Amino acid sequence: MQIITFGSFKGGSGKTTALMAACSSLIAQGHKIALMEADPNAPLAEWRKNGRELGTWDEECLILPADQLASFEASYEQAERTGIDLVLVDTQGAASDLNDSILVNSNVVVIPTALTTLDINAAMETMEYVVKLFMASKQDVPTAILLQRLPVGKLTNAQSADLAELQSLPIFDTRFHHRDAFAALQSRGLLHRYYEILQIDPTRRIAARHLDVARQEADSFAADLLDAIP
Repeated sequence: MQIITFGSFKGGSGKTTALMAACSSLIAQGHKIALMEADPNAPLAEWRKNGRELGTWDEECLILPADQLASFEASYEQAERTGIDLVLVDTQGAASDLNDSILVNSNVVVIPTALTTLDINAAMETMEYVVKLFMASKQDVPTAILLQRLPVGKLTNAQSADLAELQSLPIFDTRFHHRDAFAALQSRGLLHRYYEILQIDPTRRIAARHLDVARQEADSFAADLLDAIP
């Protein structure tokens, strides 16, 4: 069982959205997924609720509590018993003993960021913290930046400068662009299931084509994650 952890010291970095997109793709590929919720705001539980209402949820996808060290350990054991092969963890939004425990048990770490100075500074601080933690524990865990909310068109000069600042860090090949499909993901349930519903309805196939671009980005990111697992 492999653990993929999504972390950032900044709220609104897009870590939950990235997790949801990856989860949607991995479930569509047939992986058995468990999501661990360490974020006290419980966005994953709300996502599941919305998906169930729309018929875009997969009950094989477990959401397990991880808001305390004891619940994280218990949820890990439950996932193992259930035959889960991939665990995706939505961490708390700051450094904590719980986050440290999750990180040192991870197989891959994702640090999302948008191309703004504030987001990039937070991503670099998170990366530095994670690297130091792994050095102290003598671990070599693949850790990389995920670029999110990129403009579909040309980057501004400021965005190009921000991107250049990140080039010294490991970055996932896939980049998520600024799309309604990602912004509205929490309210729509699993991205790939929602796409299937749109495809069935002839009056919504144009919307489905727009959604398909986001679905392809999610699939590309899921491939990046699987490739990163040692």
